Order: sequence, then structure tokens, then C-alpha cells
Amino acid sequence: MSEYNECLNCPVCRDIYVTPKLYECGHTICEECMHNIDKQNENSMTSNFDAPIYKCPICRKESIIPYQDRPINHTLISLLDKTKDYKKLCESKKQNFVKKCRISLYDDVNFSHLALKSKFIKCEKYYKKILPLLYEAANSGKSKLTILTDTKELQTIQSLLSKKLFTHGIYKVQATPREFNIYILPEKKNNYRNESVNPQFNTTNETQINYPAFNLEAEYNNIMNSPF
Repeated sequence: MSEYNECLNCPVCRDIYVTPKLYECGHTICEECMHNIDKQNENSMTSNFDAPIYKCPICRKESIIPYQDRPINHTLISLLDKTKDYKKLCESKKQNFVKKCRISLYDDVNFSHLALKSKFIKCEKYYKKILPLLYEAANSGKSKLTILTDTKELQTIQSLLSKKLFTHGIYKVQATPREFNIYILPEKKNNYRNESVNPQFNTTNETQINYPAFNLEAEYNNIMNSPF
């Protein structure tokens, strides 16, 4: 590789460019490196409902465009084609990368990731169903909402659903295979197997409850006005 100029080497793998592709910021790396970095960025996501944020490894500029949709640096390829034996040198690397991208479906599937994604989808589905009921209960002055249907599924997503509901001033969520209870006001009973308590609630002074009804109302209106 010493015969090649340093500028013809990918700054990530330090090997000769193979299918060099451009980031939005203008930096170029080879396609395989770009693919690997995108996968790392996707794996670092905290929510399956957020769009993946991809970062250029050179300047760290962020983008939502994946490597498949980024343009090829044809000017650099034209320069590389004039280099001695370039096509032979990169042919094997291209073949290996194609094999890597065409790996069998079940070998490439991350089942734990799919299971988590399924939970997020269920969470969003039930959140949109529960919120109108919760809004009506809060406006009626009720301190507890009890759901008796789909309780086993709700129990499996209790932790995720609690985090979304806690943004509306909910004090506690308790789940069993028979009941799914949401407490709007403090409830001291603790006779359920599964319980999630809002960490933002101030248990030292129960008279000072900052219940953000406007937040609940805004989200309720968004869901009711949604075309879906």
C-alpha cells in the first residue's frame, strides 16, 4: 500500500477507498466503514420511535440520511481508476462487503431488538387508548382509573407505559393479570405484585401536588385530532 498516496486511503480503516461515499458535510469514507458506523449510531438509540441520528466520524456533524442514500464520490473514483491495479485491489473487498450485506435473514436479525421494538409499538398503541380515558377521569375529579381489558399485555409493557404516563403527573401505576390501575392522586396501599411509582412525586409533602393538567389536555387534543 505504500505506493498509494495517503489521500487515496480511507481515514477510518486506513486502507484504499472502495466505493467512497460522501457525508452531507463533504467528508468521504469508504462504504463499508460508513455502513459500520451507521450501525453503531443506530444501536446507540434510546428510543425506537426516534429517527436515527448519524454522525460523520471526521467532524461529528449529524444527519438523518443513512449510508445507502448518500452520494458516491465519483471524482475520487475517477482518480482511483487511474491508479495501478486499483480494480484488482478493491474487487475482493467489494465482494466481501456484498456478502456481508446479503447475510441470511435469520442470521442478521437481532431478536432482542425486535422484541423491544414490539413493546414500544404496543406501548404507543395503548397510550393513545388510555390517555382519553385518563383525561376524562381527571376532569371528573377521579383519583384512579382501572382498566380490566388487555391486562396481561398491559402488564408486559408496564414499565414503558408508566414512563409515558408519568409525564402527565400520574402518581402510581399498578398492574396485575386482572387489573391495570392508574392513580392520579396519592395512594398508600401496596398490595399489588407490580408497581411503578413516579420518581418526580414528592412523598414528603403530599399537599403540594403539581398536577400538569394542561400537559394532559394538550396531548389529549393531539390524539383526538390525529387522522389515524
